[in-house]
Amino acid sequence: MTNTTFLLFGFHYENGEGHINSVSDIFDFGNGYNDSFIGTEMIRGIPVDHWRGCVYKEYLNMTLISDLYFSAEGYTMPSGDNQVLVRMTINGTVQNVTEDGKLIPDAFTNVDMSADYFTFEKGPAKDEFVFQVPLGHLCPGRNSTSPMPTIPKQFSARREIVKMDQKKVHYFEEQFDAEAKLVRYYFIPNNDTSVTGGHWNPYDFDPVEIIHDYNTGIGYIIDPVNLNCSMMPIYKFSSDSQSQPDGSITMTNATTYLELENANWVYEGKAIVRDIECHAWIAKRTDWPKMAISQGYEVNSTWEYFFTDLEWTADGSKMSSEKGRPVRVEIQATWKLNDTINTTHEVQNIYHFMKASHEVHLFDIQNCYKPKETKMLAFMFNGTNLYNTVVLNNTRQFTTDVRNAIAKYAKVSALRVVDVFADDVKGHLKVWFSLLDKPHIMGDVTGVLPQNNLTVAYNNLMNAINAGIMKFNVMYKQRTHTLTVRSKSLVEDGDNPIPPQPPADVVHKGYSSGAMVGLAIAMILIGGALGLGVGFYLWKHNKGFSYQVQE
Repeated sequence: MTNTTFLLFGFHYENGEGHINSVSDIFDFGNGYNDSFIGTEMIRGIPVDHWRGCVYKEYLNMTLISDLYFSAEGYTMPSGDNQVLVRMTINGTVQNVTEDGKLIPDAFTNVDMSADYFTFEKGPAKDEFVFQVPLGHLCPGRNSTSPMPTIPKQFSARREIVKMDQKKVHYFEEQFDAEAKLVRYYFIPNNDTSVTGGHWNPYDFDPVEIIHDYNTGIGYIIDPVNLNCSMMPIYKFSSDSQSQPDGSITMTNATTYLELENANWVYEGKAIVRDIECHAWIAKRTDWPKMAISQGYEVNSTWEYFFTDLEWTADGSKMSSEKGRPVRVEIQATWKLNDTINTTHEVQNIYHFMKASHEVHLFDIQNCYKPKETKMLAFMFNGTNLYNTVVLNNTRQFTTDVRNAIAKYAKVSALRVVDVFADDVKGHLKVWFSLLDKPHIMGDVTGVLPQNNLTVAYNNLMNAINAGIMKFNVMYKQRTHTLTVRSKSLVEDGDNPIPPQPPADVVHKGYSSGAMVGLAIAMILIGGALGLGVGFYLWKHNKGFSYQVQE
């Protein structure tokens, strides 16, 4: 880097480090310069003091006459300052240089320049962003000066997808849990849902819930209005999956799910997003979305991520408020296939990004099973007055802990334990629940062990209870309570007090099984465009889904 790199303000080295020149050196005026007072004049109706100096720059063989005009003492400018620069003129000659900065012998250029200054203000810049590279511009070779925030393994959020070029807006919510290997989406479809190049418009726009269980490799597509459900293997191009060389898939990690890996993120600086003080990072990518790349598209995209400043907090988990959370990602992309080129511009606003304890009922797949594929069971606990000790005012934590315990001893996925309910029966704690059969299809996830069917799972649980070895811990008021299931207390209980169902005479509109499959394909395609994902973070005393059926 040389002095010629910064001709506007000048540049020099001190102790081996580069610095912009001082104000005096920038204007060749003041201490160390031989300036002369010429007199007073009027410029643009402003009384000014006229100063003149002679400047010689050896590195350019440049000789200049510099005239500077400052507002006269006692005259206050609109900014409130006085004696500020109003005009500067330069006249002289400068020796020409080659592209690599070398002087050209006997080649000179005349210089005649005049610059008027408006709103010249003394002191530091009032706009803290003024020295930043404008957002959205990535300079080649620029190094990042700040790392991106760390993404938790479990988190949840709501999303607003704004497709700028199409003038369309989508909304959805999602939960991502890398520890439990679960992902959930909830959204309302619209006629922008694309299927195999066309458009899919269902009979009615009912809400749709999609659950991906990477413990089994199964995806559940649920119509909560019509209580319809379809199962299918998790698609390899889902935004939460990662393809393996052998054709199988694994669940992606949280950082990859948010499209933060495999990119050279460069810190841009501060920005204001939705009136929130944020920090911005930018990257260019050629590997997104993976489904389009696999189909031969050449995609060049620019990504900008915005995270809240650490001084800003938001409603958060049981332990603390949320800090450094993502609030927006903006994607501009050029898509090329053969001779066809398209551009897209998408803004994703992220709301209520939160680390939180699990809401077990969110991953409810029981509507995917027929009554004959379900056993309604119950058991009792040793001890008395346990309801008041571990359940009262602690229902969510208790049902989570007991659900995990049942799954552990039955040797099934925790999703197959539903309708957990506890009550006091004559001074003794009783738990009712339903145990679901294994999925009737196989997934393609790496390392999934064979699933126990309903009979085997029931026998596993019964043997553990009868042997008196079914024990587990329950957290209550920051204390650990160890509970033991009473031996030989497991019974099939048709009176399981499951949540009430809609009356039989209520008619629901919803999706047919064919529409559900179509919707599954639609979400696969949408998933590649959405890019991001969000889910729950488990509080340290709430371990969430503890049992997994993977190696």
